[in-house]
Amino acid sequence: MTSAQAQAEVRQAWTDSYNPAAISRAVDSLSQSPVWLRISLLLGRLSFRGIYFPQMGRWAWMKVAAQNRRVIIKLVGAAIKLWLKSCREGRAIRRALKKIDDSTHGGVFMKDRKLQIECGRCGKTMSEILTGVEARTIRDGIGPVYRHCDRCEKTTGWIEAAAERDATEGAPQHPAAARSTSRSS
Repeated sequence: MTSAQAQAEVRQAWTDSYNPAAISRAVDSLSQSPVWLRISLLLGRLSFRGIYFPQMGRWAWMKVAAQNRRVIIKLVGAAIKLWLKSCREGRAIRRALKKIDDSTHGGVFMKDRKLQIECGRCGKTMSEILTGVEARTIRDGIGPVYRHCDRCEKTTGWIEAAAERDATEGAPQHPAAARSTSRSS
């Protein structure tokens, strides 16, 4: 085999590996895999194709995209279908949570509430709109709600602000706290 024959054979092998039909077969072979994996395979194939068959300008890349349009359209359709499915599931989950919320509180749906909350780590306070579930979680003392704190630069647990807590509960104080304030006066 001569050098020219070897080069021709290698060129033919690369051409067969990176033509639109081969790329389509490779993507279709992963049809049971997640969409992101198939998109990654397509982008990888097109990128490596660019190494062996250089696309120097936008027009050349547009031509490659046009040659592979069936695979691209199929993957875009699969991604849109997956996105719509997740939107529908999200709506179903929100409806189910609303039903649970309604049934737990005698059919009275708590509207979103604006509360003064404070960071459990640094004490920074802010006014925040909470869902009914979040407001109950804080008010009932079940636990904090989690938000990003600009001062701590982390996601931290937030509780009801002390001033609002005192106002809503008639200002009850822990006995030790009552003693400490009576000494200072």
